[in-house]
Amino acid sequence: MFLLIISLPFMLLPLPFMLLPLPLAIYTFLRVNSRGYALTSKRVIAKQGIISLNTEEMRIDRIENIRISRGIMESILGGGSLVVTGIGGSKVVLKCICAPELAKKMIEVLTEDS
Repeated sequence: MFLLIISLPFMLLPLPFMLLPLPLAIYTFLRVNSRGYALTSKRVIAKQGIISLNTEEMRIDRIENIRISRGIMESILGGGSLVVTGIGGSKVVLKCICAPELAKKMIEVLTEDS
């Protein structure tokens, strides 16, 4: 009985360390799922946020450069980010896209048509 009472605090010691990854997992889930992208015949639109919504838009005829950005894991998994730069240095970043090459080609086709 005496050993059980002494070892009880030591049994509870790992509890905060087991609960620590939970907020990080929730934050990552919300961060990834709070993004939305749209490509229309007139605009590239990037929306991000849950409580406060940030929207970045760029007209297709104002696009100057399109660049694909990838890290090591994104290269392995086939994803990446698309950085669309417009006239005057404005940027729209489409993060964590599954097929950035396809999105880049679609934007290039739309810019040639306009």
